[in-house]
Amino acid sequence: MVRGCRFLIDRAARDATVMPGCERTARVALRLAGNCLKELDRFLAILIDEHAPPSEAPSRHGAAAEGDTDSARKLSRIKAMESRFPVDVLRLRAIGRVRAFATGHSPVSSGTRLAQDLAIAARGQGLVPPRHGATPVISDQALAAIAEFYLSLTACLKAQHA
Repeated sequence: MVRGCRFLIDRAARDATVMPGCERTARVALRLAGNCLKELDRFLAILIDEHAPPSEAPSRHGAAAEGDTDSARKLSRIKAMESRFPVDVLRLRAIGRVRAFATGHSPVSSGTRLAQDLAIAARGQGLVPPRHGATPVISDQALAAIAEFYLSLTACLKAQHA
């Protein structure tokens, strides 16, 4: 989790808009961003399962077998995280909708709702307003802001577990 987040943060710091010899189309870049978000969320769901108190943890064979990666719902079940719940869960849900759109698993079309979700997910960092009809862009800076959020959740989960 930490390595993946650091990779995204470092990539944004290098201003890696396009690497030499690696021209990406907007659709490929969107799918790549969606896959990055999918992996971060998958690792967060695993961390939540591992750091949840036994009384609040999901059954080990039920959730894992079904591929339950709704990290917002999982986070809301951990009582020690209640003070963070309202803001973090709203942000995780926005990230989930952006991820679903970027990976093609969402009925949401690009537009106002997606722009609002991306603004919440990245806290306004690195937003690139798309031209009308163009494929939306999730910038490296937006991914870095989301990665920093996942790092803060990871640190909080580890602190609660210690």
